[in-house]
Amino acid sequence: MTLRYSADETWAHQATILGVTRLLSFGQKEAARYCQDALNNTAKLVLGARRTKDSDPLEDAVFTAVGRIVRTAQCLNRTDDHGLPGGGDHPRTEEEYKALQREVASRITGELDRVYQALTRTYTLAADIERTIKNTRSLTVLASITDEQAHLAALLQPGFLTTVAPDYVLRMPAYLEAAANRLDKLGTQASRDRQFMDRIQQVRTQIDDKLGRVLGSAARDDAARYSAVLPAEWQKVLWDVEELRVSLWAPHVGTAHTVSEQRITKALAKL
Repeated sequence: MTLRYSADETWAHQATILGVTRLLSFGQKEAARYCQDALNNTAKLVLGARRTKDSDPLEDAVFTAVGRIVRTAQCLNRTDDHGLPGGGDHPRTEEEYKALQREVASRITGELDRVYQALTRTYTLAADIERTIKNTRSLTVLASITDEQAHLAALLQPGFLTTVAPDYVLRMPAYLEAAANRLDKLGTQASRDRQFMDRIQQVRTQIDDKLGRVLGSAARDDAARYSAVLPAEWQKVLWDVEELRVSLWAPHVGTAHTVSEQRITKALAKL
């Protein structure tokens, strides 16, 4: 176990939530085996194919499931940002920790099943996207293909399940649905795609610039990893860019909430 000190209260708060999540995850091996045994063969193949020496989605999913319980635990519902996906709290007393342990035990299999379902869909879509990128040769859409390749790599970074706030992990299938739909339409909508891409890049640049000014240059690295150590409000702004992608490239998929460049800019102005 590592003990770190930070003068940044918000960073320390978020990092403590992640630490508590990690600690509670260690005790969920039996629940993980139960849920993994219940997976169908397709899910086992899809998730098993993504194992590397540094990360294993079958194991890392436990962290995501426990993290969602910690961030939504009724016994800890006392913070202003509890309603935000990247918000939540951590136990402050032995009694609260024990209450949290009981809540994790009662909810873990349901949450873990949900995470496995989302990951199976996510990685199935990722494989389709990777094949499309590999098989696309047209120079006309090269910029769009390169952009989507970088986008996919940013979303599914090694170990992202232990970095990204749980509710955003559960939204990954929607984000990849939008990416797949984008690639499907590239051949007939290349010009429109470039316009969408420019709009996304402009919004993301605005966010990165202000994030660096307000939180410091180190926070840009956290933003690049969509890290849950960032304040919940900043996480939401970052992930709203993904929701904006959905609204542009796959409106039929549906966004988690109403989103637009103007709304993101307005939210950014308050940070």
